[in-house]
Amino acid sequence: MNITAAIEHLQSLCRQLPIEKYQLLNGRSADILRLDTIDPVIQGNKAAKLLGHLQVLSSHLCQFDNDVQTSDGADNARLPTEFEVCSQFPAAILSFGGRYSNHLHALAQLGARFDIPIIGFVQGYPEQPLSHTLKDCLEWGMKLVLQNKQQYSQRYDSTFRAQQARHYQAWVIAEGGGADQEFADSGLAYWLPVLRRYPRVWLASGSGTTAASLMRLLNRTASKTQLMVVNCVADHGQLSQRVKQFNQVNSTHHRVIDTGHGGGFGRQLAGFFERKDHYTQQGLAIEPIYMDKLLTSFSQYDDTRSSCSELIIHGGGLQGNPRL
Repeated sequence: MNITAAIEHLQSLCRQLPIEKYQLLNGRSADILRLDTIDPVIQGNKAAKLLGHLQVLSSHLCQFDNDVQTSDGADNARLPTEFEVCSQFPAAILSFGGRYSNHLHALAQLGARFDIPIIGFVQGYPEQPLSHTLKDCLEWGMKLVLQNKQQYSQRYDSTFRAQQARHYQAWVIAEGGGADQEFADSGLAYWLPVLRRYPRVWLASGSGTTAASLMRLLNRTASKTQLMVVNCVADHGQLSQRVKQFNQVNSTHHRVIDTGHGGGFGRQLAGFFERKDHYTQQGLAIEPIYMDKLLTSFSQYDDTRSSCSELIIHGGGLQGNPRL
């Protein structure tokens, strides 16, 4: 596994921050951070989120090497526990995602480029036809592990993840590249010089990992930039409550738009194809799960600050379009 080369490649992607101005359907214009253009597959926030995980993995590997070199072969040298062995001697990276997962798609491609074995846990059954996303992942060498609904529901359980780490001798990344730790911060920090130039920045949210990380990073730098987070998941106000608590503790003013998901994750808003054609004519590619909902919410939002300079983050995910 060439972890060092993979980290350097992800860092180079995180440094790419192309911005273009577009006219939106409501007549307003906005700058769009075209993270969909930085790589054919590892697009959007995927490079930033994966970077932190690989950096932590690399530090564990280096720490073990140091332990081995200083033990001098002593019989009483410290030996890692079973879980630490799996964490420090990974034969693969294991993660979770859906049948059209942008995260697994990017991770599998990264593994193919840098000789990193990837294991993907996906809810599904053998009799189901493979999605184009999973076909790509298999072509790039990912080992697919299909799980029924009950099995897959354990993906957030730390004991279950530790068991899989031991069984597959793998380093485990949570679904969507998320984590309880601040793994995404190191990659998303590359965005800060651009984001801080704007009074308001819009982004779409699935797991909430990127939004949480950007709020932390902006707060640490005392930035006045307001994040406008379009929730693409019908989570019954969970993300909104988390952001509200962050605002209260840190005296910030970030907002969650909870009305733009169209009824739930994966739902397509009415009129998508008309909007897709409109933006395609301007050279802007969009997909229905995140970017269309983000642009629609932006276009429908109106307040006294609507004339201020605003930035929209294009999160990529265009590999999902072929299923349409």
